[in-house]
This record gives sequence, C-alpha cells and structure tokens, in this order.
Amino acid sequence: MTLTSRTLKHQKWVWPLASFTAFYALCFFPFAYFRHDDWLMLGNAVLRTPQNWLSLFSATWWSGGVEHVWFFRPLFKLAYFIGFTLFGFQYWLWLTASLGLLLASLVFAKKTIDFETKNPEVSLFFLWLFVGFVPWHFGSVIWAGEGWMNIPAVFLLTLSTYYLSQSCASKKMDRLAVGKSCFFFFLALGFKESSVFQIVFLFAFCLRREGKWMGFPHRLIPHIAITILYLIPRLFLIPLNHGYRPELSHALPSLLFFSGMIGLPTIALLVQFGLKWNRLFTFKSWASLFWWLFLLITIAPHIGHPFFSPGWLLYPGFFWAFALALSVDKFEAFRLQLKPWMLLIPLCILSLGMRLNQEKWWLWSSAGKEMFQIIQDAPTLGYENIRIRECSLKALNFNRIVGYPDGLSDLSEILHGTPIDIQTVHCTTIPSRHTNTLWLDWQFPLLEKSEYLN
Repeated sequence: MTLTSRTLKHQKWVWPLASFTAFYALCFFPFAYFRHDDWLMLGNAVLRTPQNWLSLFSATWWSGGVEHVWFFRPLFKLAYFIGFTLFGFQYWLWLTASLGLLLASLVFAKKTIDFETKNPEVSLFFLWLFVGFVPWHFGSVIWAGEGWMNIPAVFLLTLSTYYLSQSCASKKMDRLAVGKSCFFFFLALGFKESSVFQIVFLFAFCLRREGKWMGFPHRLIPHIAITILYLIPRLFLIPLNHGYRPELSHALPSLLFFSGMIGLPTIALLVQFGLKWNRLFTFKSWASLFWWLFLLITIAPHIGHPFFSPGWLLYPGFFWAFALALSVDKFEAFRLQLKPWMLLIPLCILSLGMRLNQEKWWLWSSAGKEMFQIIQDAPTLGYENIRIRECSLKALNFNRIVGYPDGLSDLSEILHGTPIDIQTVHCTTIPSRHTNTLWLDWQFPLLEKSEYLN
C-alpha cells in the first residue's frame, strides 16, 4: 500500500472534499458563464468604483445611468473589483476561487467540530451531509454573482466560530482568539448583511459547552457590541432596499420551499435515527433553543418574496449542518457507514439533473458567450446600437439567461471605453434599416440576426 493510499484510508475527510471538487470542476464549470446581473455587478465594480472609492460604502448600485438603492456590501464590491483585476472574463477562474474558499470553510468547520467533539466521525458526518445535499451550495458555487458574496461571508463566519472555539478551551478568556473571532465576524458583515444573525449561532455555540444555563457567555460581549453598532446605522441611517419587501401572497410558497430545502435532510436523519441521537431534537440544553432560533431568523428575511435565489440556501444550510454535527449526542448508536440517509445524496443529484435538463441549463453559457462576442465585435462592424427581439419565454427569457441590457451596455463600456445602447424589445417590433443598429432575435438558446421586412 502506497503512502498516498494509506493517507486516504486514514484521512476519510478527504473523500467528501475531493468528491465535492470533482463534482463541480468536471460536471459544471465547463458549462457556466456570466449571466443575469453578473454584468451589472461587473459594471458597478469596474466602471463606478474606481471613479469614487467611497462608493464602496454606499448602499446603492447603478443601472442604466440611474443610482438605485441596493444593499450595504462594501467588501463584496471590492472583492468583485479585485476578481476582475485578477481573472478578467475567465469565468472558470471566478468559480474556482469561490469553490476553493468554500472548501477552506469546510476544512475549518471540520477542525472546529473535531476540537469540540473529539470524534472525527462527527465531522465526517458534517462533511457528507453538506456536500451531499446539493441544493444548499449549488446556486453559490455555480454563479459568481451569488457566490462572491455568500461564500466569503460563510468562510469568515466559520473562522469566527473556529477562533471562538479556541477561546472557549480555557477557563480564562483568550483575548487574542476572541479578537480574531470578532475581526472575522466584522468582515463578514461587509459581504452580506445576514451575517449579523451569526450572533445567535455563536450564543448557542457557547451555551452548548455547559448543557444548561450557567450565566451569560462573557466571551460574546465584543460580538454583541459589534452587532449593536452595526444594526443601529444599518437599520436607521442606511437606506433599505424596498425591492425586497415581502408580500403576504408569496409567503406560503417561499415558506414551503425553505422548509423543504432545510427540512428534507433533517427529516431523513430523523427517520433513520429517531430523536435521541441529537440534542437539537431532545432540547436537552439551551443551545438547542438558540440553534432553532438561528435557523428561523436566517430563513425569515426571504419569506414572502415573489422570486427566489438558490444562493440564499448556503448560509442557513451550512450552519444548520454545523449545528446538527455539534449536537450529536449518543454517538455509539450513530456510526457513519452506508446508512439509508446517504441515499439522499444520489437522490439530490438526480433531482438537480432533472431540473437542469428541464431548463436546458447546459446551453445557457453558449448564448452568453455568443452575446459577449457580438458586443466585442460591434464597433468594428459599425454598430452603435443593439436591439434584441424576444417574446415572453418565462424562465428562459433573455434577462435571466444572458443578462440585463443595462449590464451588457456596461460590458461594452468595459471592452471599448464607450457604451453601446442595448435594449430588448417585443418580438413583434419591426426591425429598422439603420446601418448602425444590429437587430437580433432571441429564441432560446439561439441569438440570430433579424430578417428585415421588404
């Protein structure tokens, strides 16, 4: 037996990470490309940010020459600028960077679970659970626009939890470890506002060690101070994005969806092992109550929206799996072998494959790359305007598959220094014969030159 094979035999945790990497790098990265509002994000990061670096700290972004209220995510804006500086239009490099950061998150989560439970099989359970339930991570790994805000936030919050774990190891407060934990918690807030909910997870994390209420966890006082100092200006001074205001009519569908996406693996584990294997279901400690509260408040902001982004599942999914692992109770009755719950992994992959096949996801990137080439060649061919005719295609519309026209105009400005006027029009619009206007017909997955009527 070679050294490598012996290492793999004893380091079982390598297998889920290797499977995770191969799954995305081989099956999905070759078919992915910039899409939807990726171009708007690039335009804001590459064109607007260098003009005014203080705009990083505004809760707005630009679309079609108009400034709109967005979110307060200064580090995400900066990261997108750095990403373009490093990777340009090589989308696979963007995805590789986010995948690497998520792998690092899994490694630090594993180290934390090992440190807390002193049982590597519990962390192995965590890795297979998270890796195997594909809906939790697919949207963030395969879409840079989501991944570059969600994955860095999860990574930084994992580091924060890891260093808090180190500080809890001693009876005296380890000020350096607490300081590192606070620092990474603070940075995560710059990528995504929902990171503020991590204070509830950390509260549960501290209470978990005692098993019952033993007084206020003083190690969290700096984290609580950061939370309060962040929330006051964020809620009362910085404008809120009213486009994400929930509607009662959409509450039930979104609630059912989130309940299913988080509940399905949880229910599978309950069916296999019952209630007693995990303190989350027996409520033997205050930590259980706070972890359930954490799950509820991470889902609550997304309830009632008429649209859904799959990237929203990463944060609650990752730390719910984390909480399940940290709450394992009677491990002697819970061994990670080929258990029936692991059948959930191929079932998830099968259902994902069916959904992607239904939407012809494999063809999306070809349309995006074709549009990129058209914009790149337009000035050479004498085109100053581009019009895309499309009829309503619901889920396969041009904006979703290729990009918003305002974002594509930003792309043309990045490429040529001046923007091309790009608009979508209804398919019944009669093309004009202006020589400086290129007319295209969008019929998924093809972009074809419009035929002029005599």
